[in-house]
Amino acid sequence: GDRRKPDKCLNPLSLSALPLPTARHSVCRQHFLPLTRFVPLPRVKMKSGFNSARKKFKVLVSDPIDNAGIDILSTVAEVDVKTKLTEDQIVEIIGDYDAIMVRSGTTVTERIIKAGTKLKIVGRAGVGVDNVHVKSATDRGVFVVNSPLGNTVAVAEFTLGLLFAVARHEWACVQTP
Repeated sequence: GDRRKPDKCLNPLSLSALPLPTARHSVCRQHFLPLTRFVPLPRVKMKSGFNSARKKFKVLVSDPIDNAGIDILSTVAEVDVKTKLTEDQIVEIIGDYDAIMVRSGTTVTERIIKAGTKLKIVGRAGVGVDNVHVKSATDRGVFVVNSPLGNTVAVAEFTLGLLFAVARHEWACVQTP
């Protein structure tokens, strides 16, 4: 068997321990958390005329996310945070953006995807893509991605809290006569 020392397990509460986007990940068998194994990705030969000094991608963040997440995203893209926009407002401005990041508050409709002439990716910060019109995005060649493990720890903590509440019969304390 492999007797090498295992990689250091990430602390799920520390965003500063997150690996860079160029890392390949494996999972800690004991904690089921990502390991910090940094493997450089292979160099890709660019087409002739490629300008390495070109502008960063523009990303619209249309739902509130933590500042630490915006800081991480800002290292690779120009980020605009504009929350509580209506569908019509998003349709007006989405043509300037290469990507849009949403949570549960914004629904990325077919109209938004069609108006996003430069749109390359729709990122869903959370589980599932039920608020993204995936067929329209696929037809236009726009990638749709999500982060299914992003809130796993919070959901587990909430579930344990509910189990403790049921075990202690706390539900009886909040019932009104």
